[in-house]
Amino acid sequence: MSDARLYDCDTHFTDHLPELWEDIGFAPAERPEVVVEAGVTRLRLGDRVFPKPSGHGHGNPKGLGHLIGPGQDEDRAAFTSRHGIAAAVLQPGFVGLSVQAVEDEQTRLRLLDGYNRLASQACARSRLTLKWAFLASVEDPKWSEETLRGYADDPHLAAVVVRPTARK
Repeated sequence: MSDARLYDCDTHFTDHLPELWEDIGFAPAERPEVVVEAGVTRLRLGDRVFPKPSGHGHGNPKGLGHLIGPGQDEDRAAFTSRHGIAAAVLQPGFVGLSVQAVEDEQTRLRLLDGYNRLASQACARSRLTLKWAFLASVEDPKWSEETLRGYADDPHLAAVVVRPTARK
């Protein structure tokens, strides 16, 4: 019988943990603001909180933690083993949902760049078979194209994701 293990292409990256941003050199004032609202850890960017506390598009009210824990390698290893998952593709988490809410171009591009570095490093450091999806910006296509070229040789890069929801 052939290998029937799955490839999970919708594993959201736990990118709202403040210590991750410290790791790539973000000063405290530059890091995304992490808030707890209605008992759920959320990310504040611009004038919005992600995931939304309520209403359409608020996502899973339990958050990602109820499935995989904090999203560290040990959590993912247990989850993938339990569900027969051979490999996972990290999709943008809170930053991917919220970065287009940032009006200031420099800040938005710094967060996009930071997210992509975080995801690339997470896969490179992981003992699991993790791939990642580059987060492109619909509002910054030139930046997206140029930056993506810099990751062309990254062995863990598997896809490009762009949120269709932008301010413009």
